[in-house]
Amino acid sequence: MELGAIKNLAYELIGNKIEVPHGVGYRLAHGYRVGAIAEALAHELGESDELLFVAGILHDIGKDKAGHPEDDGVMHGPRGAEIIRKQFIHFMSINELERIAAMVENHNARPKSKWFVGKEKPQHPTEVLILQDADLLDHFGEEGINITLNWGRFFKKTREQILKEWKYGERVARMHEEVRRSLNFDASIQEFDRRLKIMQDYFSKF
Repeated sequence: MELGAIKNLAYELIGNKIEVPHGVGYRLAHGYRVGAIAEALAHELGESDELLFVAGILHDIGKDKAGHPEDDGVMHGPRGAEIIRKQFIHFMSINELERIAAMVENHNARPKSKWFVGKEKPQHPTEVLILQDADLLDHFGEEGINITLNWGRFFKKTREQILKEWKYGERVARMHEEVRRSLNFDASIQEFDRRLKIMQDYFSKF
């Protein structure tokens, strides 16, 4: 695998993309963080981290426009897999290409999420499940504070409104419940709880 070439092409394709409301460069930076979280989680679980870092970097490469939630948030996985198969084929073996494409394609198809309640749950390899959890976890902790404040500014909310929604809002509480339920591993749940406490401690100061 040619990691340097992969990083260079990833930068060309998404390094200057604007991500609403976080600005230029967020999508790629998020990818690098997700890759690192996925590697760490794999180590904790005693699993191979062979391709997880690259899959993390590329997992949102299929997002359209500015990555706003009003875009087709589910379909960017399959679209990203096709981009990877076409654009990155010269930088890795076919086996590596297909495994990374599968991780990217399915990173939103979380078996424990509300979308599969009462339905047949998808069966994924462990590496896919690890990437799914890493993607969710990056939205909490210190980074989660930045995300919350950025969205508050985007919707022109006052500090008081942001704090009230965080502390008492039913939508936020439901979102936290859904994220926790969607995680695939006990180690991921423990890390989520740790990251959520960081955010609770921060917002309780105001």
